Amino acid sequence: MKRLPVMLSSTVLVLSGLALAACAGGKGSVTPTPTVSPQLESSPTATPTPSPTPAVEPPEFRSFRTFAQQIDRALHERDTQFFVDRAAVSEVRCADDGYQAMCVDQPAGTTFRGVWSAGAHSGYIKIVSLEDYREHLLSYLDAASPLQADELGSGDVVLYGVASSPDDRRSIFVPEGERAFYAITSAIFALGSGYTREVRAFVFSEDDGDWGFAGELLVRFGPDAMEIYRAWLSGGSTWYYDYWERWTRATP
Repeated sequence: MKRLPVMLSSTVLVLSGLALAACAGGKGSVTPTPTVSPQLESSPTATPTPSPTPAVEPPEFRSFRTFAQQIDRALHERDTQFFVDRAAVSEVRCADDGYQAMCVDQPAGTTFRGVWSAGAHSGYIKIVSLEDYREHLLSYLDAASPLQADELGSGDVVLYGVASSPDDRRSIFVPEGERAFYAITSAIFALGSGYTREVRAFVFSEDDGDWGFAGELLVRFGPDAMEIYRAWLSGGSTWYYDYWERWTRATP
């Protein structure tokens, strides 16, 4: 598997308290050479309602659907190396006047290098090193509660759907002009004396026939947020993507 090139940005401007809202949304920092310092932009905060996505799939989606079978297998086998081996590495350097959340209390010039981890409907965003991401992902997979269930299904980590985001800079994860492709998963986790569901989308981009892993988008809410999760797992979060389909493990 060909490793995608390092995606470099001299600064990534993340405004404190800015909601990524319906997407990790905003101007991307992933560009081969530093140009204009990108910044995240706000997005709708209303709870999305499940609705059909366009029937016409993007040209690359057939290839991604086939590749998603490997993603599904890697999740089932707890194969974190699958993601690390395909990581498209990004780099952020803290500036003197930077507002990056990850740069708080860090001296100017501090550099973070790895894959993006961002929160939908929140201001959470950081870069996780490849070494740390392996353990970070394994903890997610191992913490799931397969014996639990709710109206959305099993508590184990399950690939629920695959989707694609338009190339209008809604995603920080991929170079400008390219589409982002999502493998949308969900699981139930112990939280305090109870349990809560989480949705996590693994983001990929296509580069000359290879699929590179660009980062993860987290959707975390309390037990009263089932409408958000229901939308994510049924194709209703249309601000994030313009094409979605339920994952059936079927060969295309």
